[in-house]
Amino acid sequence: MMVQMALAAAEMLAADGIHARVLDMHTIKPLDQQAVLEAAQETGCIVTAEEANVLGGLGAAVCEYVSEVCPVPVIRNGV
Repeated sequence: MMVQMALAAAEMLAADGIHARVLDMHTIKPLDQQAVLEAAQETGCIVTAEEANVLGGLGAAVCEYVSEVCPVPVIRNGV
């Protein structure tokens, strides 16, 4: 459900001339570090959305990884 919502949001942003990448991160462990690194380098900011608590979830894993390899702002959304 979150991927569908992210795709809809990306379409709305595109209407305003803003390009957003949407990645489906179906697992946290192992984290797809290559995909996260490419997204951080190409976009300069990452927004995570998950159907769970942000503590110890995908957002936390992404924050931990990018802080070491390519520091960019990360906005975490969850329950």
